[in-house]
Amino acid sequence: MGEYEKALTNAEEALGSTSTILIDFNTLNPDEDYPIPTTNNTSGEMMYWTVLLYADQLDQSIAKISPSLYDMYSKGDLRKDIYFGKNDDNTYFFKGMHLGTSGLTNTPTPAELLLTIAECNARLGNLPQSANALNQLLVKRWKVGDFTAYSFTSNEAALSTVLEERRKELVMRGLRWPDIKRSNRDGYNITLSRTVNGQTFTLPPNDLRYAIAIPENVIEIGGIQQNPR
Repeated sequence: MGEYEKALTNAEEALGSTSTILIDFNTLNPDEDYPIPTTNNTSGEMMYWTVLLYADQLDQSIAKISPSLYDMYSKGDLRKDIYFGKNDDNTYFFKGMHLGTSGLTNTPTPAELLLTIAECNARLGNLPQSANALNQLLVKRWKVGDFTAYSFTSNEAALSTVLEERRKELVMRGLRWPDIKRSNRDGYNITLSRTVNGQTFTLPPNDLRYAIAIPENVIEIGGIQQNPR
């Protein structure tokens, strides 16, 4: 919604009210099928238990991670091996579920809250607070001794860094789509393009197809108008 002061206040309150802690990825085994563990039926970072119902196309055996996303992770960033596994055809699949098994979740986590705090502070010009929130997260995601803490001198650099880390941290959590929509609302001009069987499909910024069609039975019962298509 772009209400960054309110978002900052709520994220800080939510983070302060949870006993959930960040998992140190240095303690995980990237060779496991699902490296992020569960404890007492919940992951160490899940603030409450939710499981997403998702289309078959997003199943681990079908969905392929975009090479451009995979290449964003630097050497020393443990998420590269915790989140992704390699297929026989040299493509990559996602294995960084917070469920300790197959499946996806959209539960809030302390990591997401820290990224929200970092982004809001960057947008509000609070650069030390933005860097502090981001560093709290990344020190748990990088190999010990490899991470260099961030220090920002401009709002632009802070925001660019935080948004990139948001994309890398929150993979397969149901957040990239609304993040693209709000970024394009603000003028980032992100264009989505995929090539399937030699045919390229493109979704330009702010296209009407970003709005999901409302089910016809909902329109009939509620008397509301369909989203413009």
